[in-house]
Amino acid sequence: MHGQRDTEHRLVMPFVSVASVGGPFDDAAYVAGWRAGQLAGVLERLPAAEDLHFQARDEDVPQMDLIAMRHHRRLHAGASVDGWVPICIRAVPKGDPP
Repeated sequence: MHGQRDTEHRLVMPFVSVASVGGPFDDAAYVAGWRAGQLAGVLERLPAAEDLHFQARDEDVPQMDLIAMRHHRRLHAGASVDGWVPICIRAVPKGDPP
């Protein structure tokens, strides 16, 4: 996931099925899905007592909140700055709803 100060993005592996290169899928939706998948994978392996801190795009936060709940965690979002939001995902204490 990219930090707030990133001004340029380079992919290790290009997305070849997105509209900007003639593919059928919307670029922004494809990237949002990729980011959501990354988060789900990290939370799957994250020890229960460990918090996760990162920066996310404004538009990705609602989906990331659902992913956090799926893993019995709470997402805490800070104030947005230039489209980026600081995120902390914490484990939910036993007995509390996500």
